[in-house]
Amino acid sequence: MLNIVFGSLKTTVAGNSAPSEFGFASMKLEANRGPKTSRRILFNREAAALLRLPKGAVQNLLFGFAQPDANNATPRLFVINTDEFLHETKETTYNTSKNESSFTDSREKGKAISSTKLSNEVRSFLGMQDDTTDINFEISLYSGEGEADIYELTVHVGAEEMTTDEILDTEVVGEEYVVDTIEDLNLDSSEYNGVVVNSGNSEYNEVVADDGQIPVSSGFNVPM
Repeated sequence: MLNIVFGSLKTTVAGNSAPSEFGFASMKLEANRGPKTSRRILFNREAAALLRLPKGAVQNLLFGFAQPDANNATPRLFVINTDEFLHETKETTYNTSKNESSFTDSREKGKAISSTKLSNEVRSFLGMQDDTTDINFEISLYSGEGEADIYELTVHVGAEEMTTDEILDTEVVGEEYVVDTIEDLNLDSSEYNGVVVNSGNSEYNEVVADDGQIPVSSGFNVPM
């Protein structure tokens, strides 16, 4: 299928040509870079393509927060590109950079949002207030049936980042990891010390549950 983008030529190129840290669409919640610096939210080239964030233009993103309930044990985070809306939204949106920004610890570049408010809100919502380290998210399509596509953001944790307390022995069998844990976890959907761990092929995802009160969403509701 021919993909035609109407507009100026410079807005037709999405993403960037620099190698990305991951081979999938991801969003990086950057660590605190020091005093008098705003917190950045960075999107790699796969994310820019998926969310339709072309270089040379500013986009507006709307973040959604789904609190735990009877059907969902952990908080869930979503994002929408509101440029696809047919009408103007009254909810709080965040502008992306017009051009690509450099990542702090690599030569990678990507679209960025500079907002300490958003960074703090997301960390607090997920119960991950420690801002001395980056938080990486996998981005996947949640729903494409509404006025605009809804994408879910899931905290990404690679096998190399899991602690020895969680994993005592790991070996690769074919394309799947076999993991022996202290609590003999069922990795299809297990909970260990408040952490839900899911496995699929050679990837691990975790979403950290918060034992405290979760802030109320700014008004954007995601149908579950």
